[in-house]
Amino acid sequence: MSVSRYHTRLVPSPTTTKSAHSADQTPALFQAEWPKSLQPTLLSKTANVAWNIFSVIVFPIGLLRIANHITFRLAGILIHPASGISSADDRIRMQLAKLGGQLTQFRTPDNERLEAMLFKGSSSNRRAIVYSPGNNADLELVSKNFLQFVRQNVGNVDVLILNHRGVGNSTGYSSPKGLALDTYAAGEYLHKTRSADPSGIVFYGHSLGGYAALKGALLFQQHHPLAKVSAVNDRSFGSLSDAAAKIIGFMAGWLIHLCQWQLDARDSLDVLKGRKLVIYDKADRNIPFHASFFQAIRNLSSSKMTYPIELISKGVDALDPHCRNFNASEAKKIGQEIRQAL
Repeated sequence: MSVSRYHTRLVPSPTTTKSAHSADQTPALFQAEWPKSLQPTLLSKTANVAWNIFSVIVFPIGLLRIANHITFRLAGILIHPASGISSADDRIRMQLAKLGGQLTQFRTPDNERLEAMLFKGSSSNRRAIVYSPGNNADLELVSKNFLQFVRQNVGNVDVLILNHRGVGNSTGYSSPKGLALDTYAAGEYLHKTRSADPSGIVFYGHSLGGYAALKGALLFQQHHPLAKVSAVNDRSFGSLSDAAAKIIGFMAGWLIHLCQWQLDARDSLDVLKGRKLVIYDKADRNIPFHASFFQAIRNLSSSKMTYPIELISKGVDALDPHCRNFNASEAKKIGQEIRQAL
C-alpha cells in the first residue's frame, strides 16, 4: 500500500489561530452523540464495572484480560500503523489551504479528538462526501488527488477527509470499533455543522478505509433510519482475516481472528438503503482479486444491490494497481455513480 507521512504536532489553520491568552475562549468542539445501536445503557455500564472488579479479585482473569488487550493493541499497530514525524506537513497543509482546505477537529462519541481537512462546496448544496484513507495513508497524502477527482467528476460538494484515531494529531488508538465510530462521527459532523442531508452524504473508503466507510455508514444509517445512506468501497477486502488466510496462509487468518481484528463489513450491505458502489481491480497485488470485497460478496444476495466497477490496470498503471488514480473514463463512470448516490 502507499507510503504515508505521519505527524504529532498540531498545525492550526491560519484562519483559526488564536493567541495564548485567548485560548480559553476557544469554542467547544462538536461531539457526535452515540449511534443508537451502540448507545451505552445503565445495565451495560454496571456490567462493565462489575466485570472489572471481578477481574481484579480473580487475578488470573485480570492477567488474561491484560494479555488480550496487549495483543489487540499490537495487532492494531501492525494492521493500521500510525506513528512517525514528517517535516513536510506544514508545507502540504499550506498547499491544501490554497485549494480551499480548512483543518477542522471534532470529537467521537467515545471522546476521541479527530482532525480532518474540510473542503467546502456550494453553500446551497447539502451534499457531502466523507473519505476514509487506507492503511499508511493520511489526509496530507490523499487530499489533493481525491479533491481533484470530486471537483472534476462529482461537483461542488463538501469533502471531508479524515485522519482516523491514532493517525497524525487524532487522539486514541486504532480499533475495529474505532474506525467505524470515526467515520460515523464525520457524517454527524457534516450533518449537524454543515446541514448536510443524511441521504446526501456518501461514505467513501479506500483499502482499509473501505471497511471504515461501510461500518461507519452502517452506524449512520441505523442512527438515521429514514435516510438513504450510500457508500463506496474502493479496492478493499471481504474480511481481513479471510484475506490474510488466502494471501499468507491459514495461520495468519487465525491470528488476526484471535486478535479480534477480523474487519468484516459485508453485513453493512443489507442495511444501507442508498447506493453501494464496489470498485475492484483484478491486477491488484496488495489485495488480490480472490481476496477482494467484490469477490467476497459475489455469492451473497446483497451483491444484487451493489454497483460494481472494474478498473483495468495497463502499462505504467500496473506498477501500483491498488493505489493508482483513476483514468479519465473510470473517473467519469465512478463520478456518475456518486452523483446518483448524492
